[in-house]
Amino acid sequence: MLYASLTQTLFCPNSSTLFAHYNILRPNLIKLRNYVSNTMDLFRTLISNIALYKDRLDEIFKLQKGLSEIMKLDRYPKDVEGRVSALCTAIMHEAVELQRTTNWKWWKTPTEFNQNEAREELIDIWHFVVQASLELKLTPDDILEEYKRKNQINHERQKNGY
Repeated sequence: MLYASLTQTLFCPNSSTLFAHYNILRPNLIKLRNYVSNTMDLFRTLISNIALYKDRLDEIFKLQKGLSEIMKLDRYPKDVEGRVSALCTAIMHEAVELQRTTNWKWWKTPTEFNQNEAREELIDIWHFVVQASLELKLTPDDILEEYKRKNQINHERQKNGY
């Protein structure tokens, strides 16, 4: 008799039984609905941000390709090794120009640091780094993977007293 009553209540409930169960479960169902909704909002934001940052690096690469297409390159080396070597030289010289914006000469009277000038020199370095990446056929995705790989090596080196 008890089994039949339970079976009827669970599997063939009348409207008052359903309503009672619904009222008991309703607060938890609302919490679950809100949790799922918030989780989906966070997931959409995360996906959007990932795409935004990836798109930014893709755009930098696209801009650099466009610049290199209009440049006069008759003096630019013809082989990849020569181009990478020339780009390394350019990166080093731009790094020196960036350093000159700082007060690295401890024996001189310091001047005010011009952050805008430093930023411009840093972006010059970026131009050459991105061009070297293009020469080596690295995509933004390749760069991220190589960066992660090398970052892990550097972490291990620091842990082991490098």
